[in-house]
Amino acid sequence: MDENQERIPGKKSVFLLAILSIITLLIYDKIWYIRRTNELNNLRTSAKFNKAMPIVALTLYLALITLYIVLITFSPQISTGVPAISFNDVPIEFTINLSLIIIILVILIIMMLLMAFKTSKILNQALANKGEKVKISGFFALIFNFLYIQYEINRIINDKENNKRIGPWIMFILIFVIVISIAAIIIMAPDFLKKLFFPAL
Repeated sequence: MDENQERIPGKKSVFLLAILSIITLLIYDKIWYIRRTNELNNLRTSAKFNKAMPIVALTLYLALITLYIVLITFSPQISTGVPAISFNDVPIEFTINLSLIIIILVILIIMMLLMAFKTSKILNQALANKGEKVKISGFFALIFNFLYIQYEINRIINDKENNKRIGPWIMFILIFVIVISIAAIIIMAPDFLKKLFFPAL
């Protein structure tokens, strides 16, 4: 896929995008979709990306951060490390705030997945228009979201879409090993971790 005068998705460093996403506390992934909307819609595919979805996702995420700050700031159970004696001792404000956080978080996860799959559909149609039979991996879109989408965009631009996907597999195995290692540490040394992270309890 060659870039011409028409604005279409361009190459970006996946590593730098990951760093930027971490630095911005996962805000940038929504911005990535907002900035790529017009570029994706210039690919002459029947599927189109709606900019409203990432804008709503960004708004919800900022609301989520705000609610979390309020939760940890005004909740004595969290700020002091002293748990409530019983369920009846939990303030109603805390329950409402926590419920909103959970609801927004679930909605955000669904929206991010929908955006990843929608973008994958657009790229699949672009690949078909190019005469390629290869398709974007739904599995990696599910796991790595916009980072994987950018990875595939880079491959398409470099005419390497038919090559084996090495990078995503390496990252998946690495993350899998890290998760298993952390789970093993938690199971084998719960008392040590409790003293390390919750010394007041």
